[in-house]
Parts: sequence; structure tokens; C-alpha cells
Amino acid sequence: MTRHIAVYVRISQDRDLNRDKVTRQHTECEKLLKKLQGDGILRKGLRVEVYEDNDTSAYDTKKREAFERLMDDAAKGYVEAIIADNTDRLYRRVLDLYRVAGLIRDQRHLTVHTSKAGRVDFSTPAGRLAAVMLAAVAEYEVELKSVRQKSQSDQLARTGAPRRGGRRPFGYEKNGLDIIAPEAQQVREAADLLLGGASVMSVLREWNRSGLPPVRGGVWQHSSFCAVMTRPRNAAIREHRGKLVGDALWPPILDESTFEQVRDLLTDPSRSTTTDRTRKHLLSFVLKCGRCGGAMRAGATRSRGRTYPVLQCHGLDGCRLAISYGVAETAVRSYIQRRLTLPDATLKQATRDGRKDLADLRRERAVLASDELEVQARDISLKMKLLFLADLHARRRQIDGEVQSLERRLSLAGLVVEPTIRGGVTASRASPSREPPRCDALTLWTYKRAGEWSGLCAR
Repeated sequence: MTRHIAVYVRISQDRDLNRDKVTRQHTECEKLLKKLQGDGILRKGLRVEVYEDNDTSAYDTKKREAFERLMDDAAKGYVEAIIADNTDRLYRRVLDLYRVAGLIRDQRHLTVHTSKAGRVDFSTPAGRLAAVMLAAVAEYEVELKSVRQKSQSDQLARTGAPRRGGRRPFGYEKNGLDIIAPEAQQVREAADLLLGGASVMSVLREWNRSGLPPVRGGVWQHSSFCAVMTRPRNAAIREHRGKLVGDALWPPILDESTFEQVRDLLTDPSRSTTTDRTRKHLLSFVLKCGRCGGAMRAGATRSRGRTYPVLQCHGLDGCRLAISYGVAETAVRSYIQRRLTLPDATLKQATRDGRKDLADLRRERAVLASDELEVQARDISLKMKLLFLADLHARRRQIDGEVQSLERRLSLAGLVVEPTIRGGVTASRASPSREPPRCDALTLWTYKRAGEWSGLCAR
């Protein structure tokens, strides 16, 4: 990877996931970058990479994937400067500030700039004091906000009011008070069917055929169905932090007696038929469907009186593509065995990324060559000219070494076939009885050319 300028954007909450706020931050960072390059503070011609953590808090224990990737790249010397809209976008804890400060100490070329607070200066005692104070204030504001929100949530629970924010509950409007008639009727019918002796899976299939999907989209699964049917909200009972605190303000979908019977039925431990929960199918949910991209899961199909183990897709569009379990397992095992015979197991990184990095390195080397000619043409002292040229030559030698290393890795990676396993069917789509099609083919696809996948089909 070549040295580049990192733009970091983050927003704690984006319920609609429309990225408006991180886009505004990105715009401010671009303005700051142009100003810094115009003033000669940052070099022109460097690649700019955006690290985005949308809908991600900088305070809780949840991992910030883009931030961690930024820290890794900076520790390896790939980042020349970090640009953010404000310091609290980059860190809201003093511990995270110390991580950034440690990188600046180890990577002396690294600088941090913000649109709102200016440059984060760790070169002087006053600058370090100001940075620590800003981080401490940001951490204090988060903790104070958390205390206020918890107090407000407790008060709402005591009055029976619905909680604020988040996704709407199935069967109710966004405000949590008004009932959506079709969804509420579906819950009532499901309760009647369950208490009448119907199986959970039969009711679940009816729900998926009804055209009323879960609030977050997709299809109904066993877990999401049971979560809706066993929630105290259905009987207008307010639940707070796992405890029932009293009557709620919204109207009930089920009467309390019906709700308790449904909850006892679905939570009865004797209903579980699973005694061994260890994983038995290592390829299940690992292989992806070649038609719709959904996860392939282990199952079985019957043909001519015999049962065959298969890996079958359960995609959102009703895809039921299947492949023989034995064929898939043999192909994967064979590929892994060939792969492990290579001298370096890390060579499976995508050659596409390697070629992109190689092109970036060559572009940066061309920029260095241009800078070298510019320095030689400057009317400055010989001592200053030699200092500038020494720095350029050192960077050029580093780039040449990285180019040679990448070229060796790409030439060896070209020997590696990275197939994608796809299923091929020998029957038409599933019949109305939803019996999966029989599959006895495996196709190893290697690349895509002119819109068509090219590969070899093994039967």
C-alpha cells in the first residue's frame, strides 16, 4: 500500500442510514485538504483514502472497523496525514487519544488536522495539554448524556409510555401507540393457530406468504417470529431492562390470558428437540449461492425413494438452488489441499488489490521524479538542495522495494486459482410442494468476461 492522506468521518447515529451527516463531514474535510495543500502544509499528488464509520459510536465498546483500519495503516507508515471534521469525530475517549498520540510519536511524518479545532499539536507541552483537555471534555459529555438518557428512559417506563427512538415495533406505528390493523390481525391469527395445535413452521410459512415482512425487512425466521409473539407489548405490558414494570399506555393486540398461553407454549423447554448443538456442517452458511448470493445451508432432498444430503440456498427471492453436499465437500477439500501446498499461505490476497497498489506506487514514483526535477531547478543553496534530494531518494528507494515485492507476489499469486463454488441444477425450479430441485453438478467459476462467467462444470 502506498503512503496516502486519510480522511476520517464518523457519526454516532444514522437511523435512516442515508449517510447525509458523514457526507457533510467529508465535504468539510475536502475543503480543509485543499487549503492545506494550497498553503504547502501537505503534499499534492498523494492518494486520498476515506475511512468511514457511519452509525458508529466512538465511546462504547463496539469496534470501529474503519478507525481500527486507519490505526493499522498509520502504524505501518502508510498514512502521511489524518484529516477529520473535529477531534471528537476521531476520538471521544482519552485512551483513544493516547493511541493517536503514540502513532504521531512513532511515525514522525504523521500529522492530524481538523476543520473545527485546527491541527492536533503534540510537539509542545501546551499542545499536548490542550489535546488531553478536549478529549476529557468529550468523554465527560458522553457520560453526562448517557446519565440523562437513562434517567429519561426510567421515567418513561414508570409512566407506561413507549421508548423513544429505534425501529417501530411490529403491529404498531412509529410512535409506538397506534395499532397497524393488518399486522395486529396477523399476530392474533397466529396466536389462535398456535393455541389450536398448529406448528410454528406452518404459521411461519403463512407469515412469509402474507406480504407483511419484518420491520427491518427480509423474511420471517423462527427467532424473529418467536420474538414478536412472546413480547409483553402484545398485552400492553411495559417492559424495561428485562423486567415488567406495569401497564402500558398503548392498546393491546392480545388479551393477557392469550398472551401468557402463547408465551408459555413457545418458551416451553420440552419443545426443543435439539440435544447436541455442536456444528456438524462446516460448509453450511459459508458457501454462497451463484444465482442470488444467499447463504447455502445443509439440508436433504428425496429423489426416486432415496434421500440425498445437499447444500441449498434459502434466498430472499425464493431461490432454492441446491448442490450435492458430497460434490461440494470434495471440491473444497481438494482446493484447500492444493492451496496449502504453496510456500506462502498469505498469497491468497486478491490480485486485483495488488495491481491497484502497484499502479499507485508507480504513480507516486512519477510524482517523486517530478519533485526531484523541481528541486534541482530551484534557486536555493546547495546544502538545502542536497537535503531535499536525500529525502526524495530515500522515499524512491522505499517505493522501488515495495514495487519489487508486489511484482513477486503478483507473479506467484497468478499461479493460484481462487474458484467460487456455484451450484448447477438438473431439474426445474421448486414445485408448489416446495421440494428442492435435485442437483448433481458443481461448477468452478474463476472469472467474468463480457458479462458471462467462464469456468468448468464437473459432474
